[in-house]
Amino acid sequence: MNNILFLGSIAPPHGGIAEHLKWEIGKYHQPMLVFDYAKETGEMKFYLPRLPWRKLRYLPALFRIHKLVVDNKINVLAAYHTYPEGYLAYLYKKSFPHIRVAVTIFGELHTNPKRWYRKILAGVNAILATSHYCAKGLENIGIPPRWAEIIHHGVDLEKFHPARNKFEPPMILYVGYLHPRAGLECLIDATQGLNLRVALAGEDYGIRKDLEKRIRESGQNANYYFTGPLCHDEVILFFKYASIYVCPMNTKAPCMGASIKHAMACGLPVVASNVGGIPEAVVHGVTGFIFEVDDAGELRNMLCTLLYQPGLPEKMGKAARKRAEELFDAAKTSREILDTLNKL
Repeated sequence: MNNILFLGSIAPPHGGIAEHLKWEIGKYHQPMLVFDYAKETGEMKFYLPRLPWRKLRYLPALFRIHKLVVDNKINVLAAYHTYPEGYLAYLYKKSFPHIRVAVTIFGELHTNPKRWYRKILAGVNAILATSHYCAKGLENIGIPPRWAEIIHHGVDLEKFHPARNKFEPPMILYVGYLHPRAGLECLIDATQGLNLRVALAGEDYGIRKDLEKRIRESGQNANYYFTGPLCHDEVILFFKYASIYVCPMNTKAPCMGASIKHAMACGLPVVASNVGGIPEAVVHGVTGFIFEVDDAGELRNMLCTLLYQPGLPEKMGKAARKRAEELFDAAKTSREILDTLNKL
């Protein structure tokens, strides 16, 4: 078995990759070493480089990675994202060719493909992708998608499972960053005047005040809730008490979305925008609905269908849970990832 150093991006409890590393991979791979831009957290050891902006910023990180490699007899670097984590692993491999490197790609090859990304990905031992959409992004830098091995990031189906208790009136849930690319304006416009609650869970990235102003102007203040950042257990509770999950993203970035898979595992019908790899998870008309980006009218119609057609949310929720069990069981996907890394 290989000794693996994971190069992450955001430490728990924030971010889908962080959740994946801590609660999925970490469950099956011990000890768990993650080189990240965060402080030490819980039982996982995180290492914090403070890097200047210029080119020399990579040197402190590379020296720290080298110390971890030597101290822990690491022979595999598993990087998440082409840049900067994949780039750091690529630079380290150039100096120490015996180290094997795997890079997991996400939406960066669709939203911001760089020519020099090809040099990075052509120089590593394995490319992993979390969806077919992610793999297709390789075409944008001249690499065939078949070079990537597609392995979904999974969900802990024991923690995320359906619950009988639901709020009344029904609660619509969004979990993620409050960011311009989240498309939350569309969600607010689509839910005005409906007899439901809307919970917006996540850290504010500069748009909360604008969203609150939009809500006040609609006259629906009492129906909307901003939770702020939530810990892992709090997120699970919100999924269990929600009736419908909505993901109105308006960017090409999402490869699939961890929160969508969490919602499906909890037996929620998912209504999501037609972007990225989301349609690979949500089967339109079966596990939920897919609407066109920023189309508040279409989103509203789909929510009304779920709210006022008896039995439909339960039927779609059961189908969503079944699909999560088939595709996103972390017990299977995490072992597939680790098996791939151990074969390098």
